[in-house]
Amino acid sequence: MQHQNFQKGIVSLAAVLTIGVFALGLVFNAANGALGEIAKNRNGRLAERTFAAAESENREGVYQFLKSPASYPEGHHVLPAVSMNGADANEITLDVDWPYVEARGRSDNGKTEHKNLRRITVFPEGAAFDYALYSNGDMDITGNADVTGNIAANENLSIENAAASVEGNLYVGENYDPHGNANVEGEVSLETVTPPPSIDTAPYRIEAETSGALFGTPATLENYLKNRTRHAVVYGDFTNPANIQNTNLTGTLITTGDVKLNGGTFTASPDHAALIVGGNLDLAGGVVINGLVLVNGSEVSGTGNATINGSLLSTSGGPLNVTGSIVVNYVPYDWMELTGLNTVSSEPPKLLNWVNE
Repeated sequence: MQHQNFQKGIVSLAAVLTIGVFALGLVFNAANGALGEIAKNRNGRLAERTFAAAESENREGVYQFLKSPASYPEGHHVLPAVSMNGADANEITLDVDWPYVEARGRSDNGKTEHKNLRRITVFPEGAAFDYALYSNGDMDITGNADVTGNIAANENLSIENAAASVEGNLYVGENYDPHGNANVEGEVSLETVTPPPSIDTAPYRIEAETSGALFGTPATLENYLKNRTRHAVVYGDFTNPANIQNTNLTGTLITTGDVKLNGGTFTASPDHAALIVGGNLDLAGGVVINGLVLVNGSEVSGTGNATINGSLLSTSGGPLNVTGSIVVNYVPYDWMELTGLNTVSSEPPKLLNWVNE
């Protein structure tokens, strides 16, 4: 009997020990889980701190540049960090390439690192040069235009001809009317107004006068260019319309009134617009224009597959009617050095993008 009681005691003790070990395991696992959550929360807080610190440095970089742009010429700049925020290493850098400024903030606490980038432009007017067609007012495409590139109208945009084709996006300040069922292969976006750039033609006039290519009547301009190849800045200072035929011009053609270009090729020289027209522009005879075209009139018309390889801008604020047969192929160009460009912006700096690198 005593032997049996002894065996039962051993069994009971083993059971107690087993339950104790199991319970201890549960407690150990719970403790480990709690410690893991604590570590996870701590790492989360550290990550939040480094993110906040990087964002703070990023904003500080933009602030310092806008406060004193002259202190940061084009190039790479390292600024003193200001927000430690629990981080071991913070950094601010600025990369300036007018009109663009990239501000980077970096924060590293040894466990987590964050880098943020803000890219701004101090010349929002420059965005107008990114479009194949741009109007500071309304734009009405009534012809069978063939456009490769984006289109922007600061007010209303209408495409009335089903034969028109656009391979690009449409950016509209107010309303878009697609009643012509044109073939548009991009998206339509309501955008804030892109302010128009301002081009001073005085430097062009001086160049033309210096080289003997300043003309006061349509007839003298037409005789200078008709059926000829010229390398010059040519300036026509008159209000009557001019009709220019079969000219191959490298440089710039400026007219203060209406002009018709019938045949030929017009190619912009470096840092110059190809064509600046104070009135309406009529393109015919398969004329080809390579470069920037600026029109202050209300109409651009085309026949015979006239082609613009560059962009067409209307900056006057009035309505622009694009009619007839015109091909516009957007070709990027270095507008930052454009002769006559007024680089003093009338707008506040604009944020282009923000990236958590």
